[in-house]
Amino acid sequence: MVKMRQFDGFKLRISRYFDLQTSVVVALLLFACLILSSVIPPLKSPDEHDHIERAYLLGKGVFLLDQPEGKSSGGDIDSGLLEWQNRYLPSQDKLSAEMISSAKQIKWTGERIYNPSPGTGYYFPVIYLPQAAGLLIGELVGLTVENSYKLSRMLALVSIALLIYSAFRIYPVNPLVLAFIAMPMTLFQMSGAGLDGVSSAVAVFTVAAFMRISRDREMVSRWVQYAFSIAIAVLASSRAQTLPLLLLLVPTLFYKRDKKTLLVVVIPLISVIAWTLIALKTTVDLRVPIGESTVNVVSYYLLHPFQFFSILWNTLSNDNYLTFYYRSFLGILGWLDAPFERRYYTYFTVMILTVAVLSVSFNGVKKELFGRFLLVVVAMISVLFVYFALLVTWTPHPAEVISGVQGRYFLIPAIMLAYGIGGDYRLFFGLRGKLASLLVLCILLSSLTASVRLLLERYYLTLFEILPQEVVEYSDDDAQLLSEVLAGPALSESSSITIRMPLLDNQGFGRIRRIGVLFGTHMRENPGDAEIFFFTKSGESYRQKFRLSDLNDNAYKYFSVPPDYYVSGEVRYLTGGGISAWELHYPESQVITCLKLISVCNQSLIINGCP
Repeated sequence: MVKMRQFDGFKLRISRYFDLQTSVVVALLLFACLILSSVIPPLKSPDEHDHIERAYLLGKGVFLLDQPEGKSSGGDIDSGLLEWQNRYLPSQDKLSAEMISSAKQIKWTGERIYNPSPGTGYYFPVIYLPQAAGLLIGELVGLTVENSYKLSRMLALVSIALLIYSAFRIYPVNPLVLAFIAMPMTLFQMSGAGLDGVSSAVAVFTVAAFMRISRDREMVSRWVQYAFSIAIAVLASSRAQTLPLLLLLVPTLFYKRDKKTLLVVVIPLISVIAWTLIALKTTVDLRVPIGESTVNVVSYYLLHPFQFFSILWNTLSNDNYLTFYYRSFLGILGWLDAPFERRYYTYFTVMILTVAVLSVSFNGVKKELFGRFLLVVVAMISVLFVYFALLVTWTPHPAEVISGVQGRYFLIPAIMLAYGIGGDYRLFFGLRGKLASLLVLCILLSSLTASVRLLLERYYLTLFEILPQEVVEYSDDDAQLLSEVLAGPALSESSSITIRMPLLDNQGFGRIRRIGVLFGTHMRENPGDAEIFFFTKSGESYRQKFRLSDLNDNAYKYFSVPPDYYVSGEVRYLTGGGISAWELHYPESQVITCLKLISVCNQSLIINGCP
């Protein structure tokens, strides 16, 4: 009898920290991320180069970036890390075995060179602790740079799993929250070494702790309060769009009225405000010529709020922007250069919306009503902050539309909304819960299989049939002798480059998988970035960011694109200009950009008259 009681007591103690269902859910997420991590090449998430540099600097004890005169904020980075990063550039096409092998041999040198990474200057660096630990340990024990990176990626993933497990133990997860975590974009970010994965996990933990406080109120454990305070301070100081989450601190004052609770509220408020002011004052970002300091731009829109809403309306009225937000929320992998086929977005949308309907719950709503309502309100305010943050830090002033917004920035508001409408509606609870949980599993498996296939095609495999290469010449016989090759208008902040493609309806040319554009740099190296868009016959668009410094003068720059029938394109200014595209000018004002097109059937189309 005594042994039975001891065993029951042991089980009770274990159950406080270990839950089988939660463990299985987190294990499935971890398994999916491990598979993706084995497929995703290094540094293939947007701005991951900068995030790795910021983590490296944190490992060296650097909290504030340097601000050399005339340069963007940054720090002194190991030359071996910089050399390794240059092997994995954003505009990279397929990875060759030789390139991968040579990158794996690069070691830490101990020699440090200044390199700018201004976009990370606004983030409180503690959020990079897992990545910083991986890089520092790797350097200290003599690992190569790539193995150190892999260690940092693994430590980040372990941290994410522990945060999510803790969140689900603090407050039961509902199916809609899991559906957002199981999306391709979320899994992709959690599988890398960037900022998004860890910050999303901290957000899940923060909201779960808030819901636990809203439910238990005066009975809530002190450690939940302390953990909530630390999490919200780290999150709000590392992601500007999460500043509205500070409003979640207010109700805790009324649930437990004592000095310790007051400190739980006041300390994160003061620390976040202090860090935000310091970051705004000390970060210099010359990548985008905004025209004013960030502080001045913030002041302008605070004094003219209707101007902000007017610009926001212009942005949201653009169908291309809305389509991009929608797809990049669900998943455009890589450096936004690996979209899924259109049907996948439909599948994921239908499944997530169905889970949302099945997850609506009024369980415990009387006790949690204010907390859940506040989450929905804060989620909507956070969406506005996404646009405001990009308006004041990434959009030239004065602005007509807001630049730089991506769908993945709306994940944290979506998680808050999911907790707000679903509460603690448990997995497998009743028929609705079972159906919703089954759909979440379908989302996870679909995300994993579709992402692995897409990443293999994007970075490792060719997409055409094994056929001898066939060269197709495009020409206008009557006008060819009178045509001439001229440099088109130079790219600038006020002038984009139009890509004029030939009409291929009668050429028997298949779907295009690769497009080469003949650029001219005018015998100089042009700094900064640009973005190229290609438009299909059906109205779809594909975009890819590239560095102007990667271009060679009077040489073709190739872009891998999803197989489709492309009819036009455009190069848009981001942070640099000065380049041109060479064009073939025919009589009667007909103009075609000098291109080389490669189809899925290994046909190569060249334009007669172009170099």
